[in-house]
Amino acid sequence: MVVVSSVRGTWAALDPEHFTLFAGNTIQLIMFATLYYLMLTNGFGMLLLAKQRADHELRTSEVRFRSYFELPLIGIAITSPDKGWLEANAKLCAMLGYTKDELMAMTWAELTHSDDLAIDLVQFDRLMAGEIEGYDLEKRFVHKGGHAISTHIAVQCVRHPDRSVHYVVALLEDITERKRLEEQLQQFADTDGLTDVVNRRRFMELAADEIKRAARFDHPLALAIMDLDHFKSINDTYGHVIGDHALIALTRICQENIRDIDVLARFGGDEFVVLFPETSPDKAQAIMERVRLVVTSQPIDVNGKPVALTISVGVTGLVSAAMSLDALLDRADQALYQAKAAGRNRVVCRLWIVDCGL
Repeated sequence: MVVVSSVRGTWAALDPEHFTLFAGNTIQLIMFATLYYLMLTNGFGMLLLAKQRADHELRTSEVRFRSYFELPLIGIAITSPDKGWLEANAKLCAMLGYTKDELMAMTWAELTHSDDLAIDLVQFDRLMAGEIEGYDLEKRFVHKGGHAISTHIAVQCVRHPDRSVHYVVALLEDITERKRLEEQLQQFADTDGLTDVVNRRRFMELAADEIKRAARFDHPLALAIMDLDHFKSINDTYGHVIGDHALIALTRICQENIRDIDVLARFGGDEFVVLFPETSPDKAQAIMERVRLVVTSQPIDVNGKPVALTISVGVTGLVSAAMSLDALLDRADQALYQAKAAGRNRVVCRLWIVDCGL
């Protein structure tokens, strides 16, 4: 009997053309022929089993992907290299307010908020160029209803063997409510709770930036500090509720008489500060004089009885590029002190060297 000692030798011995070698031994021929048949049919069976397993795994994978794709938790899109929508799940359609057919007729660039498109295109172009495989960012889409939807978007591409982009997968999370809460918290951190104008901390940030800009471009800038005359007496006589009404009334009058670019802040108590960009000290003094006259002409109501209010104001201006915010505030505070010393209910302008106007 022939004994084959290796797999390679076995396949060689089982080649049909070698069957003649065993023609003299019918039993051996039958055995080898049977073995050959079994190995062939078993091989095909293994191939068939492998294919069945692969098909099953593919179907399982597709079912799994579809189940993920239709999860109502996050928007999922498949887009083309030319920014068209190839696939979008129900969550994404609901987020943007469009039907799937409507989305398929547009590009994601058309639906991106105009202010956020440029930064997205920069990253997308890098993706197309092969510099990156994916990116994530926060951007706004425009809802079908016309309002903005804030999203966090994560993008990943699938490439052809030649490294060109086949398609792009994007995951989109609606963060509109989170952004609204963040803005609300930021507003709480930046504004005074009673008067709803900016607080001292935020004013210092804004004023420092404005001073740098004014100094750099040699533009005028003025600052005023004011407070209500005898405010403690108002609180002691009429109560803190009336005192609060007085502060709110002063805030309203100031807002009605200054520009949108001017910054009104409550520093604390009855002390307020106004920053006047692109304004000379004499013009700021004229504005604050107008505010003073309106305040005196609009007494607050206390149980049907009018209570007159007056204010004292100190004004100064940026007269040197080297002048700091602290120096500007100190100069305006000196002017305020002069206004009080001179009898209150007046506006005093104090510059670096020359004092002007009473």
